[in-house]
Amino acid sequence: MDPFSSVEEKGFLIGDNMRVIVRVGKDPEEYSDTVQEMGGRVVRVLRLVPALVVEAPDDVVEILRNEPWVVSVEPDREVGIEDE
Repeated sequence: MDPFSSVEEKGFLIGDNMRVIVRVGKDPEEYSDTVQEMGGRVVRVLRLVPALVVEAPDDVVEILRNEPWVVSVEPDREVGIEDE
């Protein structure tokens, strides 16, 4: 199942941009400038799981998905606990 198939319906769009989590293989700080040069905006650097939270147009997100240093790209979404 493609996690991006229902992005628009579930509100992962910020204006014309998508907010995604870009997991990388090593220190995420090393890739902040690269992401910005591609046209993305780094919202947060995650260190526990090496990743960047990025806002970018969908064409930039697609380019990121194909970069060799990128482990995965997933929509950034709210998570919570359901009441029983």
